[in-house]
This record gives sequence, C-alpha cells and structure tokens, in this order.
Amino acid sequence: MKFKRVISLKAIKLQKSTNPGECIPWGYGIAYWDYCTFHAIAYPVPINLLVRWSRNLWQALTLHRPSKIDEELQKAYQKGRRDEAQDNEKLQSRLARAAGYVGNFPRIDGDN
Repeated sequence: MKFKRVISLKAIKLQKSTNPGECIPWGYGIAYWDYCTFHAIAYPVPINLLVRWSRNLWQALTLHRPSKIDEELQKAYQKGRRDEAQDNEKLQSRLARAAGYVGNFPRIDGDN
C-alpha cells in the first residue's frame, strides 16, 4: 500500500523576504513590513491579502487594546493638562490686571 505525500504550506515556501530597495518577485505582493529587520514580507498575490487581513485582525484584537495602566496614565495626563490650562488662565488674568488691562481694553485712569 502506497501513501501519497501530502503537500503542506510548510513544505512549499511561499513567503519571500525582500531587503530595502529590492524589487518584489513577480507574482508576489507585500503582505506586511517586518519593522525589526526592515524587510517587506511578500506572498503570492491572492494569499498576500489573506495574510495581511488576518495579521491586521490579530493586531486589532490583541495589540491595540489599552490596559488599565494605559487608561490611568491617560487620565492623569488629561488632568495635568486641565490643571495647567487653568493655571495659565489665572496667570494671564493676574498679568493683565497688573498691566492695567480689563478684558481686552486698557483701563481708563478715572475708572478704578
């Protein structure tokens, strides 16, 4: 009894890596960029879209979810920005009063 050899994707090397400045092989399309090595990872044209979509979906579900620490840092940053804006408004009004301005107009000497 003979067994047929099953062709797997691991046996067929579909992924091609190109260095910066190299041309992509004919029939291949960029699936994603490997930012650690600065290589474009390419697959045959219909497969590259599936790889790209699955990779984008995986990243959206796992990598871009903010953690509780990130949320707390964001809240603290926003509170600091609000406090700074309020302090700047107080400082500007104090400086305007010291310079003799009320609103946007200079004071008239008789209207103290």
